[in-house]
Amino acid sequence: RDRRTGVERYVADGSGSLIGLVTFGDETIGCAEVTSDQASLATPLWEVFTERMPTLGSRVTVLLSLPPPREVAATNPDATWLGGRDLEERR
Repeated sequence: RDRRTGVERYVADGSGSLIGLVTFGDETIGCAEVTSDQASLATPLWEVFTERMPTLGSRVTVLLSLPPPREVAATNPDATWLGGRDLEERR
């Protein structure tokens, strides 16, 4: 909540951070576990293909999709909610 205006916003609205591959805390979509951006602290989970990166300022389209419910349940047995529906309803 903005202290001056009282309007609620995501911190990412200001930073532009949409999807976090490491954890900074302002990403709209991020890892459930804290993931460091420092290779000296932990083995990197991601490796960038710099030759595939669009140039700074390029327009890009990001497509997001949900995995099938059974796949979510298999990889995260504690998951009980997905896209507004209980996993049991979608099986």
